[in-house]
Amino acid sequence: FDLDLRVGVISIKEIEKRDSFIEITKFNVSKDFTQAIVRGNGLELAENLLKKEYKTFKIDENFTCNYIPDFVGLECRWKDIKSPKDETSSLLIKSINPEKSNEIYQNTLNKINKIAGSYMQRNPIKEINQLVISFNPMVLNAEALVFSSNIFSRFFLILKLLLENILGVVFMKYSIGQWSNYKNRVIRTTDTEKFDDMLRMVISTNKSQTKELEEYLEKEYQRGDLVYGIHKSDSALMTCLIFERHGKHIHFVDSSNGGYALAAKALKKRLKSKNEI
Repeated sequence: FDLDLRVGVISIKEIEKRDSFIEITKFNVSKDFTQAIVRGNGLELAENLLKKEYKTFKIDENFTCNYIPDFVGLECRWKDIKSPKDETSSLLIKSINPEKSNEIYQNTLNKINKIAGSYMQRNPIKEINQLVISFNPMVLNAEALVFSSNIFSRFFLILKLLLENILGVVFMKYSIGQWSNYKNRVIRTTDTEKFDDMLRMVISTNKSQTKELEEYLEKEYQRGDLVYGIHKSDSALMTCLIFERHGKHIHFVDSSNGGYALAAKALKKRLKSKNEI
């Protein structure tokens, strides 16, 4: 994509020296999925330092590394997942009132629960019949590209993925071994809601629920308590990281056609408007 990549190392001491902090804890979503939760403005500060003071925090230009990244377990085998309601939305919500952040996030979560329902009610992936394995070579090519840039080896890799998908469909259909519970395990390990100094959520809503939620967020934005971004679509995309086929998984979920990227663009636009006032 012809992007410039900035990489830097910023110590916790540097963050604390600038009167910021980072707190990290773990949340056990299910027995096969543990999620990191991050609080404090240290992550945002580190990002700003990397952008504005890059010469100070960049890695030494003479640094060399022969590290080969390990992408084993990274998969993308499912078709786009249609929303169980009218829409699947990527939602970003960030408090801009440090003195009331905990209260703002709690009130916002309570309102989302009231409008869109509980975690399972608003989850865009909650039924096993939503999960359909793809046999589209273009979809499987996305996974193959991670492991090989050679067109010939990628061709044989796609054939291998097609064969694995056929076996997976057969094993799940006839409940062979632990495959009978595989789709349920996927649903239990979907990464649809998280917190890393802002709320990040992918939820399903009907149109009236979406409208009510947007009205609430806009009111809180105009009040000066938060900024938000939302991107709406009719389906979700899922990228899978499989540590153990019948054990630990993480399934990263986003809405289709832009997802978090476009939601972030909308959030930054609102944040810029606030800063200019």
